[in-house]
Amino acid sequence: MTRDKKNNDNELTTEIELNECYQKFYNLLSQECTKIDPLVVAGTMMALATKLYKSTLDIEDFKRVLYFMADNSDMVEEFPDINPKTLH
Repeated sequence: MTRDKKNNDNELTTEIELNECYQKFYNLLSQECTKIDPLVVAGTMMALATKLYKSTLDIEDFKRVLYFMADNSDMVEEFPDINPKTLH
């Protein structure tokens, strides 16, 4: 197997894993949002994702991820069929 073929296979595997993981969590979040306030679900997932980023990235990359998310917030699509609620 050539190096290019191996890299392409690794990229394909990573893309498949990413899509499967995304779909799995999308389905879980959609289901949980029918039972629990979507803001509670979002806050929990955001807190856990932030902890995971901080645990696996060096501090500069961690900051880059957070800045990237804030700077590109207009690119985020809304969940369909979610009724927004406000916590007081």
